[in-house]
Amino acid sequence: MSHLLIAHAENHKLTLCNASDLHAIREFELPGRIAVLGTSSDGRYGFAIHRDDDCISIIESRGEVVRAIAASGKQPTHFHAHAGYCLVFNDGSGSVMIFDETDIPRHINQVVRQPDHGSALKIGDYLVVGYLRGGCVEVYRWGEAEPVQTFDCCPMLHGAAQVRDIALFGCSDGVLLLKPDGDNFAAKKLPNPPDTPDRVRVGLLTTHEASGFAVGNFGQGLALIDPAEETMRVLPLSDYPLKFSFDTSGEYLHVLTSDGLLQRQSLRSDELKAMQVVQPVAAPKGPDKKARPTFAACGDWLYVTDPEQQKVLRMSASDLIEDRHASLSYRPAAVVYLKG
Repeated sequence: MSHLLIAHAENHKLTLCNASDLHAIREFELPGRIAVLGTSSDGRYGFAIHRDDDCISIIESRGEVVRAIAASGKQPTHFHAHAGYCLVFNDGSGSVMIFDETDIPRHINQVVRQPDHGSALKIGDYLVVGYLRGGCVEVYRWGEAEPVQTFDCCPMLHGAAQVRDIALFGCSDGVLLLKPDGDNFAAKKLPNPPDTPDRVRVGLLTTHEASGFAVGNFGQGLALIDPAEETMRVLPLSDYPLKFSFDTSGEYLHVLTSDGLLQRQSLRSDELKAMQVVQPVAAPKGPDKKARPTFAACGDWLYVTDPEQQKVLRMSASDLIEDRHASLSYRPAAVVYLKG
């Protein structure tokens, strides 16, 4: 049986729901505010990151709390899962918690540098770490304490992802690519288009294992990045994106915008479908902790939260038609899908 994990907006609770009928199964009282809610790359584990409380809660897909574990550093924040590993960057101490998904909740801790708002990726035998205030990326051999390469070319770094063995980082002036080059990495900056408005940039990135593209936010649009061809182009949207992700095939994007539209965009053609699913909301201008509509995607279904109406909707991923919805006794915030 597959499940949803839904975070409550006003308290420290998570609700586990049946993904088929949306019925609540179990409620978890967690040790602190949920700053980030993510899943392991195999979809088996949910990770609730409690930045303010220096700990992480891990929930297994069968509804078992593995445990709330103390972070091996201060202010755990950025979460990244890929190819059997989950990485959490501790902003307050400058270290990375590394989980092997075959042995959760055991983990190792790698100290990298001074505290910063950072993000970490595992690329082959390397740990690739980016820093916002430092404006740089460091490359470490797996398990070693000193960097083997440093790239000081990504001002206000925010957002990290990987397409196969290529690392991507969002910068205020474009997107930085780090590509393997023998035993090292080579850097390539994809600059923002010349007519980019002030303060518009890529700051969030998503990828899909079946796609060669990465997608990032870009003001009232999305940046479609082809790291192999070293190109970036902007896809205009009807309003600011609240959430975006690939479909199962990696050929389509699903996007929820702040005007309440759920959109399905082909990456290979001009094919576009759109459906009004929630009421318009104010676009976020930063991490204001307000609950806004979002969604989780898996297979044939999208699960859309509506905080104002206290609902979660199950939508067809192909035609964007509502299949069913459930009324909730709380305002939903983040939602993730766990595989059975």
